[in-house]
Amino acid sequence: MLLLLSVIIPINMADRFKKIDWNIMWGLVLKKTIPFFWIPTHTITFLLPPDLRILFAAMLGLALNVILAFANFSGS
Repeated sequence: MLLLLSVIIPINMADRFKKIDWNIMWGLVLKKTIPFFWIPTHTITFLLPPDLRILFAAMLGLALNVILAFANFSGS
């Protein structure tokens, strides 16, 4: 039902972009997490054997949840 509503009701992207805290987006995400976390961890991921890549990618998904929770906590 929710998926059907999301197809019918348009999303106002201009309002969504206005609500983004660009200081946190630039300061935390682009300047810190991408160069110091995501690039090194993805380098390690692709150096692993294919069977271990899946497990490591799942652990990176958990790490992303922690990073987003921390960003939400520090932003509020």
